[in-house]
Amino acid sequence: MRTMTVLLILLAAFSGVFVLADSDGYFCTGNGYLAYEMRWVGEKSSHILTIVRFGKDIGIEQLAPVELEEFQTHGMTCGRDFIKISAWSDSYYVDISDIDNPTLVADDLAHEVTSAGHQGNLGHGSDESVLDLKAGDTGGRFQLVILKASHPSQRGIEHFTVTELIQRDSREEILRRHRLFTGIFLETID
Repeated sequence: MRTMTVLLILLAAFSGVFVLADSDGYFCTGNGYLAYEMRWVGEKSSHILTIVRFGKDIGIEQLAPVELEEFQTHGMTCGRDFIKISAWSDSYYVDISDIDNPTLVADDLAHEVTSAGHQGNLGHGSDESVLDLKAGDTGGRFQLVILKASHPSQRGIEHFTVTELIQRDSREEILRRHRLFTGIFLETID
């Protein structure tokens, strides 16, 4: 079984678009949505919040990213109307009362955001897991799946992480999948 997991991760890691991001990848889930933040590295580096909606009728739908200023995230909480992103000394709030048009609001607001689901890391700092997600009253089965594998190389140990949001039918077959993170981290041994 472990060999099959390694093969699936390697296939997934090299079959799609390769994403470069920091290892933070904090996420939180609410009723019918998942939000995660990452600092994307490329021609134009930026720190962004991505919201993915899911439900029986809509399947899996990624919304336009919300650009954030550069800061070190220490945690996230998803609530009914707000997403709270906690940094070292400040908190940032994204108003999702109209989830199709999320809006970054002033960081000095003292909104109390009660968690509606899971919180954690979906990047290299995560643990391998399968989390069942709440999809509202619409039914459907959605899961956040984090797969990890490691293998030795000439330069050290390569750690692979693949994170996907998947939708299953009543027979547990996968209907849809949406890749959230793919990454390779090299641990050098000296």
